[in-house]
Amino acid sequence: MPSILKSLLTALALALALALALAFSAPASAQWKPSKPIRIVVPFTPGSLGGTVLVARQDAPFPTVREMVDYAKRNPGKLNVASYGIGTTGHLNIEFLKRVAGIDVTHIPYPGPAQANQDLYAGRIDMFFDGPTTASASSKSGRTKLIAAATEKRIPSLPDLLTFHEAGLDYGGMVPADFTTKVRSDYERWGRVIREAAIKLD
Repeated sequence: MPSILKSLLTALALALALALALAFSAPASAQWKPSKPIRIVVPFTPGSLGGTVLVARQDAPFPTVREMVDYAKRNPGKLNVASYGIGTTGHLNIEFLKRVAGIDVTHIPYPGPAQANQDLYAGRIDMFFDGPTTASASSKSGRTKLIAAATEKRIPSLPDLLTFHEAGLDYGGMVPADFTTKVRSDYERWGRVIREAAIKLD
Protein backbone atom coordinates (compact mmCIF):
# COMPACT_ATOMS: atom_id res chain seq x y z
CA MET A 1 0.00 0.00 0.00
CA PRO A 2 1.49 3.42 -0.96
CA SER A 3 2.67 5.38 2.05
CA ILE A 4 0.49 8.42 1.29
CA LEU A 5 -2.61 6.26 1.02
CA LYS A 6 -1.66 4.51 4.25
CA SER A 7 -1.31 7.86 6.01
CA LEU A 8 -4.67 9.06 4.67
CA LEU A 9 -6.38 5.89 5.83
CA THR A 10 -4.77 6.28 9.24
CA ALA A 11 -5.96 9.87 9.45
CA LEU A 12 -9.50 8.77 8.57
CA ALA A 13 -9.33 6.06 11.21
CA LEU A 14 -8.22 8.62 13.80
CA ALA A 15 -11.03 10.95 12.81
CA LEU A 16 -13.59 8.14 13.08
CA ALA A 17 -12.22 7.09 16.47
CA LEU A 18 -12.47 10.69 17.72
CA ALA A 19 -16.03 11.03 16.45
CA LEU A 20 -17.06 7.81 18.16
CA ALA A 21 -15.36 8.84 21.39
CA LEU A 22 -17.19 12.16 21.39
CA ALA A 23 -20.48 10.50 20.57
CA PHE A 24 -20.35 7.98 23.39
CA SER A 25 -18.56 9.95 26.08
CA ALA A 26 -21.26 12.59 26.69
CA PRO A 27 -24.59 11.87 28.37
CA ALA A 28 -27.48 11.30 25.97
CA SER A 29 -29.18 14.48 27.24
CA ALA A 30 -26.14 16.61 26.49
CA GLN A 31 -24.95 15.42 23.08
CA TRP A 32 -22.32 17.80 21.74
CA LYS A 33 -22.66 18.96 18.13
CA PRO A 34 -19.99 20.98 16.36
CA SER A 35 -20.93 24.43 15.09
CA LYS A 36 -18.39 24.21 12.26
CA PRO A 37 -16.28 21.54 10.49
CA ILE A 38 -13.75 19.79 12.71
CA ARG A 39 -10.14 19.77 11.56
CA ILE A 40 -8.20 16.62 12.51
CA VAL A 41 -4.45 17.25 12.64
CA VAL A 42 -2.23 14.20 12.13
CA PRO A 43 1.21 15.36 13.30
CA PHE A 44 3.25 13.23 10.92
CA THR A 45 4.36 13.60 7.33
CA PRO A 46 3.06 11.03 4.78
CA GLY A 47 4.76 7.66 5.11
CA SER A 48 6.15 8.32 8.57
CA LEU A 49 3.57 6.52 10.68
CA GLY A 50 4.31 3.31 12.51
CA GLY A 51 7.08 1.94 14.72
CA THR A 52 10.48 3.57 15.01
CA VAL A 53 13.74 2.27 13.53
CA LEU A 54 17.28 3.55 13.98
CA VAL A 55 18.84 4.14 10.56
CA ALA A 56 22.47 5.01 9.72
CA ARG A 57 24.47 5.80 6.60
CA GLN A 58 25.71 2.77 4.71
CA ASP A 59 29.34 3.78 5.36
CA ALA A 60 28.81 4.41 9.08
CA PRO A 61 31.47 2.68 11.24
CA PHE A 62 28.86 0.95 13.43
CA PRO A 63 26.90 -1.93 11.86
CA THR A 64 25.10 -2.76 15.13
CA VAL A 65 23.54 -0.74 17.92
CA ARG A 66 26.17 -1.98 20.40
CA GLU A 67 29.00 -0.83 18.10
CA MET A 68 27.17 2.47 17.65
CA VAL A 69 27.17 2.97 21.43
CA ASP A 70 30.85 2.03 21.68
CA TYR A 71 31.73 4.42 18.84
CA ALA A 72 29.77 7.25 20.47
CA LYS A 73 31.52 6.71 23.79
CA ARG A 74 34.94 6.81 22.10
CA ASN A 75 33.94 9.96 20.19
CA PRO A 76 31.91 12.08 22.64
CA GLY A 77 29.80 14.84 21.17
CA LYS A 78 30.43 13.77 17.57
CA LEU A 79 27.27 11.76 16.94
CA ASN A 80 24.44 13.72 15.33
CA VAL A 81 21.10 11.96 15.71
CA ALA A 82 17.89 13.17 14.10
CA SER A 83 14.23 12.52 14.79
CA TYR A 84 11.09 13.95 13.27
CA GLY A 85 7.43 14.49 13.87
CA ILE A 86 5.52 16.35 16.53
CA GLY A 87 5.11 14.53 19.81
CA THR A 88 7.22 12.60 22.26
CA THR A 89 8.44 9.53 20.37
CA GLY A 90 11.54 11.01 18.78
CA HIS A 91 12.51 12.88 21.94
CA LEU A 92 12.08 9.74 24.05
CA ASN A 93 14.36 7.81 21.72
CA ILE A 94 17.01 10.53 21.88
CA GLU A 95 16.73 10.63 25.68
CA PHE A 96 17.17 6.84 25.67
CA LEU A 97 20.49 7.16 23.87
CA LYS A 98 21.64 9.87 26.27
CA ARG A 99 20.55 8.30 29.54
CA VAL A 100 20.31 4.54 29.15
CA ALA A 101 23.17 4.09 26.70
CA GLY A 102 25.17 6.87 28.36
CA ILE A 103 26.36 8.50 25.17
CA ASP A 104 26.61 12.12 24.11
CA VAL A 105 24.52 12.91 21.04
CA THR A 106 23.23 16.04 19.36
CA HIS A 107 19.48 15.96 18.69
CA ILE A 108 18.43 17.50 15.37
CA PRO A 109 14.63 17.70 14.87
CA TYR A 110 13.20 17.37 11.37
CA PRO A 111 9.63 17.89 10.11
CA GLY A 112 9.73 14.59 8.21
CA PRO A 113 11.91 11.74 6.91
CA ALA A 114 12.58 13.23 3.47
CA GLN A 115 14.73 16.06 4.81
CA ALA A 116 16.47 13.79 7.32
CA ASN A 117 17.29 11.26 4.60
CA GLN A 118 18.83 13.99 2.44
CA ASP A 119 21.15 15.04 5.24
CA LEU A 120 21.88 11.40 6.09
CA TYR A 121 22.89 10.65 2.48
CA ALA A 122 25.05 13.79 2.40
CA GLY A 123 26.82 12.85 5.63
CA ARG A 124 25.57 15.86 7.59
CA ILE A 125 24.01 13.58 10.21
CA ASP A 126 25.11 10.12 11.33
CA MET A 127 21.77 8.44 12.02
CA PHE A 128 18.14 9.06 12.72
CA PHE A 129 14.98 7.46 14.03
CA ASP A 130 12.70 6.70 11.10
CA GLY A 131 9.44 4.89 10.53
CA PRO A 132 9.65 1.36 9.13
CA THR A 133 8.13 2.21 5.74
CA THR A 134 10.66 4.84 4.66
CA ALA A 135 13.51 3.16 6.57
CA SER A 136 12.97 -0.11 4.73
CA ALA A 137 12.84 1.59 1.32
CA SER A 138 15.99 3.57 2.08
CA SER A 139 17.93 0.49 3.21
CA LYS A 140 16.85 -1.53 0.16
CA SER A 141 18.35 1.17 -2.04
CA GLY A 142 21.72 0.49 -0.37
CA ARG A 143 22.19 4.06 0.83
CA THR A 144 21.43 3.37 4.51
CA LYS A 145 21.42 0.46 6.91
CA LEU A 146 19.00 -0.47 9.64
CA ILE A 147 20.57 -0.86 13.08
CA ALA A 148 17.75 -1.72 15.47
CA ALA A 149 14.05 -1.27 16.16
CA ALA A 150 13.21 1.08 19.01
CA THR A 151 10.18 -1.01 19.86
CA GLU A 152 9.30 -3.58 22.50
CA LYS A 153 8.77 -6.35 19.94
CA ARG A 154 10.08 -6.90 16.43
CA ILE A 155 8.33 -5.00 13.66
CA PRO A 156 6.25 -7.46 11.53
CA SER A 157 7.36 -5.87 8.26
CA LEU A 158 11.03 -6.14 9.33
CA PRO A 159 11.16 -9.52 11.11
CA ASP A 160 14.96 -9.85 10.86
CA LEU A 161 15.67 -6.49 12.51
CA LEU A 162 16.68 -6.83 16.17
CA THR A 163 15.07 -4.66 18.83
CA PHE A 164 17.21 -2.53 21.13
CA HIS A 165 16.66 -5.07 23.90
CA GLU A 166 17.76 -7.98 21.70
CA ALA A 167 20.78 -5.96 20.59
CA GLY A 168 21.97 -5.67 24.19
CA LEU A 169 20.37 -2.44 25.41
CA ASP A 170 17.52 -2.44 27.90
CA TYR A 171 14.89 -0.40 26.05
CA GLY A 172 12.07 -0.57 28.63
CA GLY A 173 10.07 2.41 27.32
CA MET A 174 7.64 4.07 29.74
CA VAL A 175 4.83 2.80 31.89
CA PRO A 176 1.47 4.48 31.08
CA ALA A 177 1.61 6.81 34.11
CA ASP A 178 5.09 8.09 33.19
CA PHE A 179 4.08 8.54 29.56
CA THR A 180 1.00 10.52 30.63
CA THR A 181 3.20 12.76 32.79
CA LYS A 182 5.62 13.26 29.88
CA VAL A 183 2.84 14.18 27.44
CA ARG A 184 1.29 16.61 29.95
CA SER A 185 4.68 18.20 30.60
CA ASP A 186 5.38 18.61 26.87
CA TYR A 187 1.89 20.00 26.32
CA GLU A 188 2.35 22.65 29.00
CA ARG A 189 5.90 23.46 27.95
CA TRP A 190 5.26 23.89 24.23
CA GLY A 191 1.84 25.44 24.84
CA ARG A 192 3.58 28.20 26.76
CA VAL A 193 6.08 28.70 23.92
CA ILE A 194 3.24 28.88 21.37
CA ARG A 195 1.32 31.42 23.44
CA GLU A 196 4.36 33.60 24.17
CA ALA A 197 5.45 33.59 20.53
CA ALA A 198 1.85 34.11 19.34
CA ILE A 199 2.20 31.22 16.89
CA LYS A 200 -0.90 30.66 14.74
CA LEU A 201 -1.90 27.90 12.33
CA ASP A 202 -2.07 29.00 8.68
